[in-house]
Amino acid sequence: MLTLLTTLPAHAAPAARSASAPASQPTNPPAPQSSKPSTFDANPEVQQAATVYAQSAVEHAKKAFDMTLDGSEASIAQVEVALGKLHDSYAQAAQKPTDDQVMTFAKAYGSYIGEVFRRSHGADWGLLSWDGKVFPGLRAKTGLEFWPWLRAFNRIEHGGEDNISDYYASLTKTDASAPAAAH
Repeated sequence: MLTLLTTLPAHAAPAARSASAPASQPTNPPAPQSSKPSTFDANPEVQQAATVYAQSAVEHAKKAFDMTLDGSEASIAQVEVALGKLHDSYAQAAQKPTDDQVMTFAKAYGSYIGEVFRRSHGADWGLLSWDGKVFPGLRAKTGLEFWPWLRAFNRIEHGGEDNISDYYASLTKTDASAPAAAH
């Protein structure tokens, strides 16, 4: 995993300093369809960072796995394969990568997932506040809120129980059945 953790392109961590995930990540974010109130603030800096991070995932997938991520919803299956390979390396590593190292990949692949959803279904990147914690996420036009960086992080650390293809399918299903946002 360590070699995989050092192969993201150099531009993968730029302009997003203000949009980076907080130091204490909630490890079990609420379900996307949870009715517990949160606050969401659309943020163009988070959008800009997500675009750069998503491009890093495209480049990493090509370089490390010879996969082409083309921005389509079908490519989410390729993301699942890539994250599965990252998990396998993580699980086999004698010395586990740090959370910051794992989060580098979670930001890239999570941003890719978010960007595919945003372009296909309509959503805004921003900052979600939940139980006193603030982290980057998206709000769909229907009001659905989700946080793909955290899901990608969990996929790398925990494995198949956090399957990204299933996650994306549940997002699109939940989004399709969600009522229109009030704002």
